[in-house]
Amino acid sequence: MDDATQMLVDGIEVIEDSVGATFTWNGNAYPCAGGAELGGKMLGYGGYRTTAQVTVIARAAVFAAKRPKDKDTISYLSTPGSTARPLRIDNLTVLRNALLIMECTDPNQGS
Repeated sequence: MDDATQMLVDGIEVIEDSVGATFTWNGNAYPCAGGAELGGKMLGYGGYRTTAQVTVIARAAVFAAKRPKDKDTISYLSTPGSTARPLRIDNLTVLRNALLIMECTDPNQGS
């Protein structure tokens, strides 16, 4: 791993330790760094619909073999003791084969 990638991974580990955010996928809990939870209701044709957007970042090293993929559902805890929130991974980007950047939305809102 090059120095720049190691610095990114070390930074994510510091955020994991200080914030304590986690997500559950495939029956296992993983540490992560989560972005701001943006959400609300949007008025459109046919009434209101729930909207939610969260970016979740995880280190690739925490996964034994299988990794989450697009359209998988995770359960996200932004802080210890908070209420778990189901999220669908709409876009997953693997950065330098070291970090997974998951752009997530509420599974009940349209794609």
